[in-house]
Amino acid sequence: MAIETKENILWAHAEEIEDPLTEWKRVRELWVAMCESGAKPELIEVAIGIIQNPLGEKLLLKRPSFDRSYPNEWCFPGGRREFLRIAGNIVGKEPLDVTVRRETFEETALNTVVARKIAVRRAVQVKRGRLYVVHGYLLDVEGDPNAIQLSNEHTEYRYFPRESAPEGMGRVTRDMFSWEPSELIK
Repeated sequence: MAIETKENILWAHAEEIEDPLTEWKRVRELWVAMCESGAKPELIEVAIGIIQNPLGEKLLLKRPSFDRSYPNEWCFPGGRREFLRIAGNIVGKEPLDVTVRRETFEETALNTVVARKIAVRRAVQVKRGRLYVVHGYLLDVEGDPNAIQLSNEHTEYRYFPRESAPEGMGRVTRDMFSWEPSELIK
């Protein structure tokens, strides 16, 4: 009989959520199930931006070799949702559409607008006891999509055609890279 460790409980709940319209109901159900099973992971919300150039190629950024989370991996621009503070007190969470635009600008210097929310993925980082909820957005660039100025968080950027995905992508990035506009949820 397998011992019910926190890691085993977290892995038992590893699945993906793909419908942005029902995301939070399912995330809440999973969170409750995990807590009832004895594991209460840290919940981290992330927003990623999918930017396509006029040829339909998707923008990916490469993390540096010294990155502690995903060294040398290709990823979409994006990052963690931040808390809103007034006079040092937390008063809420940043809207996710603000998160994706802020993070994309910080990492690429591109001004963007959200065209549409396209997917939600859930990933469990077992070793650190974290539940990541990744919100994917299709972004339109205001101006030149090639006017990228990388931050120090990445070493390289490139637009890749769908049929030429680079090696070194994480699972969520790989799944979102395969996304096609015909799969938009209306």
